Amino acid sequence: AASTLNYCLGFQLEDGAEYTYSDLAEVEEANLDDVQIALNRGWFALNGGAFVPTAAITNAELQGMVTDAQQILAAEQIDENYQSSYTYQPGVIEVPQETEVLIEDNTITIFGGNVSIQAGDVFVVYFNGLPQIYTAVSVVNMAGTLTITAQAQDTDEFLVNADAQGLVKAELGQFVPAEGVEVNYEYDEMEEASARDIESIPIKSLHLSTDLNLGSGITTKLYCDLTNMNLEYEISSENVYVAMTGEMAANLNFSADYVEAAGFKNDITLGYIPIGIIGQISVVANVDFNGSVTFTAVNTFKAGFSYASADGFRTVMNFQKQAFTVCAQMQANIGLTASAGLTKLPCVSGTIYASTGVRGGYDYQTYDDGNHPNDCGTFYAYLYANVGVTAGIDILFIDKDFQKDIAVWDINNSP
Repeated sequence: AASTLNYCLGFQLEDGAEYTYSDLAEVEEANLDDVQIALNRGWFALNGGAFVPTAAITNAELQGMVTDAQQILAAEQIDENYQSSYTYQPGVIEVPQETEVLIEDNTITIFGGNVSIQAGDVFVVYFNGLPQIYTAVSVVNMAGTLTITAQAQDTDEFLVNADAQGLVKAELGQFVPAEGVEVNYEYDEMEEASARDIESIPIKSLHLSTDLNLGSGITTKLYCDLTNMNLEYEISSENVYVAMTGEMAANLNFSADYVEAAGFKNDITLGYIPIGIIGQISVVANVDFNGSVTFTAVNTFKAGFSYASADGFRTVMNFQKQAFTVCAQMQANIGLTASAGLTKLPCVSGTIYASTGVRGGYDYQTYDDGNHPNDCGTFYAYLYANVGVTAGIDILFIDKDFQKDIAVWDINNSP
């Protein structure tokens, strides 16, 4: 029970943590950390210093585990309208969050805001609710609009404290496709809009397609969809939470009749999507097949991490199957990997990736030993999902690094 629940919650022991129970030899090696995490969180109590893995779980223990899990998952809910606040080192000039700001490379334009900024001043502006700190090199004031040539600074060096949370939508309209990738856009409520104002309608999904060159003049089409790609965050002096969410779909229909095409394997870069000024989400298609395949996989996902001074690091992961179809002879794999690189999120840096797709195949054998059956065919297909996090946190008394890769779905637990 301890390993199963922590598999879902993703807690990890701090480096150098010691086991506090005596019967380590009675616990499978792969579950040693899970048992200690269960004890740390109060799911179970020691019996004479021992964990006693064979003991039956009581109703009180089960209810305690469920309650703890519910509270942890509830804490992942982000308030998009949260009034975030930040405290800075003395001397930093803060432009009010509601002020309209345009950031273009090293040129910052501030429309109003009733602030006075001179060359040499350190100032902070907000983009999507997140602080960006600069040193002014030159300032031009025209009727209250400041145009500042500035040098970007490390926000963490000037940030004293934070109480912030929010959601930053990936800018699908600014998707940068790799060479040979075609892009089509799906807009929200497009049937209610005219062509004149289509640019103002939020883009709901990207539909990507590219040709796969398999050799001997053989090509096939790979189709991929990205929907509602977002990054959500919560940052304070005691807690940090960052997660990438969205929906990814991949479709491939192919029949290989040539030796050159058999065994095709490739990771195909499709492009990247900016996430405000925080960083970007890179998208890669993972394709591997040998034979005849028709694959479709659609999955929603959440991937990220959290850190609390009382609880340590936790990997955030949630995948939900939306659609899944397979027709295959031989073996095949098709999936997508979205990787978010965090470069401008206050106090947090690193990479989050989510990889999901479908694997399948057909094995056929003929027997001539006189026993039945003479022919045996086995068809298999399953969804897979993986999450990985490499992160660093540096805020006040928290200076931590974290790295984790987890197989969420495989052939043993695919939905």
